[in-house]
Amino acid sequence: FALWQYIGSMKKLSSSSAYCAAAAALLLYSVAGLLVNAFVVTTIPSASSSSSHIVLNAKVIRVCQSPGCRDDGAQSTLDSLTALAAPGCQVMKGGCVSGCGSGPVVEILPDGEDVMTISSIKRKKVKGDALISLLDELSDEETDISSSMRQRLIMGYEQALEAKAAYEAKDYQSAIQLYEDAIQIARNPAMALEEARASIGGDNYDSVKGVNWLVDSFRNSCRARLA
Repeated sequence: FALWQYIGSMKKLSSSSAYCAAAAALLLYSVAGLLVNAFVVTTIPSASSSSSHIVLNAKVIRVCQSPGCRDDGAQSTLDSLTALAAPGCQVMKGGCVSGCGSGPVVEILPDGEDVMTISSIKRKKVKGDALISLLDELSDEETDISSSMRQRLIMGYEQALEAKAAYEAKDYQSAIQLYEDAIQIARNPAMALEEARASIGGDNYDSVKGVNWLVDSFRNSCRARLA
């Protein structure tokens, strides 16, 4: 995290390309560290890790990706859960569960259950406040990051979404400021969450997937500076 503190001083560089190069290098360094940690954890044989698709002893969170749910914002819900869900949750795409008109629909399967036989819990219209409530429900005090870090993570993630909207609207100055604020607020909580996930993850845990939004924030911030 000390390296991340240094990037703030780079804002004063006159060369935007130099700033972007430094930011990219530090981001790659941090993500590489996560990959090493995940490799050490997930390559040690475990009696509880026998599935090639499902991480055992984890809550499986499936987000319906049927056309109806996608129209209701299922992709956004999937992205948010992937970025923000507590350690011990495996977020993935799901098929239609006959909840058309009430999307996005999310299925939750309990810890360690056989996903092929257990009856899932279904939640409808999982977005906005309902999404935040689900995140709170999935959190486990023993394995999750602190509540204050989680609040900062959610705040930064939501600000990154605002930055993305500004970037896509070609309002680059607003996008730069919003991205900077989002990264400043959420980068440490995001990396701490990924480390916690990796420490209890199974053989198929993707230690980069959860921070894709942070990578995109850095990338788009640099692109906005160069636009």
